[in-house]
Amino acid sequence: MPLAQKEKLTPEERLKMLYSLEDKMLEMALTNEVALRKDVVNVALSIAKSVYGVSDVRALQGTLGVKQDGIFGRQTLTALFKKLHEDNKNDELVRLRKAVYPHLSEVALSAPLGLLEAYGVESVKGLQSKLGKDYLGKDLKKDGILGKRTLYAMLTEYPQAKGKLKIVNSYLLEENITGTREGEKPQYIILHHTDTKTREAAIRAMKENKTSAHYIVGRDGTIYAEVREELKAEHAAGWNQRSIGIEIVSPGDGTYTPEQYASLERLLRDICERHNIPYDNEHIIGHFEVNAKKYDPYGLDWKKLGLNEPPGVKGLVARKIKPKKRA
Repeated sequence: MPLAQKEKLTPEERLKMLYSLEDKMLEMALTNEVALRKDVVNVALSIAKSVYGVSDVRALQGTLGVKQDGIFGRQTLTALFKKLHEDNKNDELVRLRKAVYPHLSEVALSAPLGLLEAYGVESVKGLQSKLGKDYLGKDLKKDGILGKRTLYAMLTEYPQAKGKLKIVNSYLLEENITGTREGEKPQYIILHHTDTKTREAAIRAMKENKTSAHYIVGRDGTIYAEVREELKAEHAAGWNQRSIGIEIVSPGDGTYTPEQYASLERLLRDICERHNIPYDNEHIIGHFEVNAKKYDPYGLDWKKLGLNEPPGVKGLVARKIKPKKRA
């Protein structure tokens, strides 16, 4: 197929191609030995419980229509991938891929070369250039001919083909979670600055401090999902169960890039729309407004986000507001 024709693939056609190629890769790669790895099984069962309400292998196999696959074999794992595809459970697909892909063989990694067609490029280097960086922010051009980081990037980029907000799902801070939302729904968004120069440094600091946030906005505007929204992140004491936390990469000198402002506003509006949160200063607040010990996020120009300057900014005074339960 000529390159000009490849570029004409619709988002639905690209999505269908990615699904079929991933199925082919899994078929080539997954042996019972790989599928039975404890870490893979644990992640798969965790996803099955949260999405389909089943907590044991037999019940999952019944849901998937899988028979004669032993305790947990390749058929079950492949069927789970397929059903998550069909049900558009993109976040769960990312979690499952992160558990499975480190164990894939080099033979399996040669299967998705057809993905070049889906992205309208004719070489792996062209694909890596188009994808840019992986979920850790590392340049994909250093991933060899077709390495696992490139494969992961290819198969986690497809949700954006539908025009959704570009978010890199990495979930690197979920290990710091200490509790649940206890049935509460997000009704506030709390903004922070990382007090670091890079996202990587912020991740290290938060892991050391046992804190977390749902999102980190990098200096180049890339949005990283570090904790799933349905989980409680540890970012603002007393507010965590009813809020979503966003960290903006900044060394604490009040500087933010145009790319960060653009991405942050898109992310805020996306969250507000999905959770029915009003886009205003009563519901989108700075960390300092609930904890006046430091000016956080320091120097943020709220007007660039389509918001007013919070009343407590100049005097660094926490507002007399408390998280409320929704009626």
